[in-house]
Amino acid sequence: MTKNEEEDSLIWLVWLVGWFGWFGKLVDLRKFHESPLPPPLFSPLPPPPPPPLPPPLPPPLPPPFPPPLLPPPFPTYVLLVIR
Repeated sequence: MTKNEEEDSLIWLVWLVGWFGWFGKLVDLRKFHESPLPPPLFSPLPPPPPPPLPPPLPPPLPPPFPPPLLPPPFPTYVLLVIR
C-alpha cells in the first residue's frame, strides 16, 4: 500500500466516522430503546406461590417445680438478726 493509498483510506475512515456520528445525532437511537416492547407471543408462566409459613412455636413450658427459697444474702441476714 502506498502512502497516497494510506492517506486516502484514512480520509475515508474519518469521513465515514463523521458521517455516522452526524447521522446518529439526527436519528436519536435512544428513542428506539424507550419505545414500549410489543406484547409477548405467549403469556409467561405465573410466579410460583410463596412457600407456606412454618407453624408458630408453642409457648415455653413453665418450670416443673418452683425455685427453692434461699435465705437472703449474708449481710442482709445479719442486719435482720441484729434488729
